[in-house]
Amino acid sequence: MNARSLTRASRIRGRSLVGAVALAATWLSSGAAWAESEWVRVYDVGEAKVGRAEVAQVEKSCNFHMMSRMGPDPREVAACTAAVTRLNARGVAAVPAILASLDREQTSYAARERLYGALAQTGDQAVAAKMIDAMAKVAQTRVDQRTYETSQMEEVAENILRASPGERAPWVQQAVSDPYAQITDRVVTWRLHQQATAGRPLDEVVAERVARARLEKSDADAQKAFLAVRYLIEVDPAEGLAAAEALAQRFPVVEGVRDPVRAHIDSLRRSATYKVRLQAEEAAEAAAKVKSPRSPKAPPAEKAKRKTPELPADPKARS
Repeated sequence: MNARSLTRASRIRGRSLVGAVALAATWLSSGAAWAESEWVRVYDVGEAKVGRAEVAQVEKSCNFHMMSRMGPDPREVAACTAAVTRLNARGVAAVPAILASLDREQTSYAARERLYGALAQTGDQAVAAKMIDAMAKVAQTRVDQRTYETSQMEEVAENILRASPGERAPWVQQAVSDPYAQITDRVVTWRLHQQATAGRPLDEVVAERVARARLEKSDADAQKAFLAVRYLIEVDPAEGLAAAEALAQRFPVVEGVRDPVRAHIDSLRRSATYKVRLQAEEAAEAAAKVKSPRSPKAPPAEKAKRKTPELPADPKARS
């Protein structure tokens, strides 16, 4: 798994956990009951053959708890990473097998995180559409057992479509408190985005969003500027870091005053710095591979020549 893939997978795992916690807090504040509901299949795919072995290996190797007191064994993490790499190599062909696993109740939370990361790696817009459809089904069925997964579903759609329509800055409160109403609002926003971009090349849509972000990064509205900078960090970490530094200068630290806006801007700067470092490490690793190719093996003919004894020219001398 390269640095970019690792960043994407880590972002899905991290933000999904944050999303799950946020949904839980919203649920409690809205007075919703934590009644156990039946497991609902939200993908409902048919029999999947391609990628089943790789998915099964991810289920087995990634069945550990990242947040345990002692932390996962490094060997477990290495085995999990290797299993995910093999699954990613299957590409879009493994999507039905991945969705079938996600629809099984016994699939662990840790394995689900990696499987959603594998879906994002496909880059397939049809997969993004499936995620939005699944979010709608969770909202319609009001199935509490899978509500937290909507954060992971949306992360996959965002990574593939390189968009986050209707997003808000983290310091801005949601207009509604009911978790299912929140999910429904997100689905509606995604549907509108799909309609607005239908038939257009993805690169064209992204280029348009990048141009808008470059204009809005200096906007007087803090939320608009923050979201623009956050988008630039995802597209080009170096450009995003410069924009984050400029944004931080507009919101200086005031001693003794806790400013949530400044706190989230600092978080953006750290994120951009991390991504820039990963890119540099990836580039250095690629350059090292070019400069230090593996030593070529000796040609088979040379090996045979060394093993075969030299015979005298006179046939009589052979006896």
